Amino acid sequence: MKTFALIFAVVVLVALSDATPSCDDSKGEVYMSCGTACPLTCENYNEIRACTLQCVPGCFCRFGQVRRSDGQCVDKEEC
Repeated sequence: MKTFALIFAVVVLVALSDATPSCDDSKGEVYMSCGTACPLTCENYNEIRACTLQCVPGCFCRFGQVRRSDGQCVDKEEC
C-alpha cells in the first residue's frame, strides 16, 4: 500500500509540473492560473471595453504593465 501511495504521489507531481507552462521572464511575463480573458496591450489600454469575467490560465504581463506589439511587457508610459 505504501508503494502504491508513493507511486501515485510521484505521478501526480509529474503531471502538475508539466501542466504549468514556463513563461518568458525576459519579456516580463508571469504565469497566472486565473488571468484575464482580455489582456491589456499598448493598443487598447485606454479603451473602455467589456470583458468576460472568466479565469484564463497562461502567461500574462505583471500587474501594471501592458503587452507591446512585439510581445514585450512594458509600463504604459513606454507604449
